[in-house]
Amino acid sequence: MNHIEGICCQCGSTEHACQDCPSYDGFRITSIWAFMSVGPDDQEGIVGELLGSHWMPFIAADEHRLVQLRPLAARIAKASQSEVRLVRFSVREDIEVIAP
Repeated sequence: MNHIEGICCQCGSTEHACQDCPSYDGFRITSIWAFMSVGPDDQEGIVGELLGSHWMPFIAADEHRLVQLRPLAARIAKASQSEVRLVRFSVREDIEVIAP
């Protein structure tokens, strides 16, 4: 994995690379990133793009996807003349397990 702006994708630390993180847990999702816009009334929304008839929200659960979404988010910020923020959600709580 590559570093994103020197921030560990597992825990947010600037002291080590993602793959060297003590909290690295294989493929378990420990953080989710979202590109968000903020309106003039402080209302937040997830940035996305219409692909065919479906919206693709700019949300990533791994560094690879985050790197792919960054230029798309920058393009939307420029086109809309609006600030786009990258936020990370890192508190995981399993609410329900839906059995097959």
